Amino acid sequence: MKTKIILILVILLSFSCIRIDTAKKKMEKDSYHGSITNIFRKTWNHDMWTFMVKIGDIEIEKCAECWSHSWKYASVGDSIIKPPDTLMIIIKKPDGSSKEFFYR
Repeated sequence: MKTKIILILVILLSFSCIRIDTAKKKMEKDSYHGSITNIFRKTWNHDMWTFMVKIGDIEIEKCAECWSHSWKYASVGDSIIKPPDTLMIIIKKPDGSSKEFFYR
């Protein structure tokens, strides 16, 4: 019985790791350059910090929670850049200062 439970736990953990790795790879390939129009917590999604980002004529939601403490530094009107093939974002202030945030 113990062996069955351990085997089930190992299988479940393996699937969790695969999902996390897949999300990380997708995040790495993503790229965008826009301006932050809103910073809020999604109450229906575990109070996750989220950026609304205007890119051209569209606004999209981007996970701020993935980039540790980026929501504390960011303000509405700041530029946000996610270079391709990286696991970081750059938030630039109107005064020219900027800070890099790395995927957690």
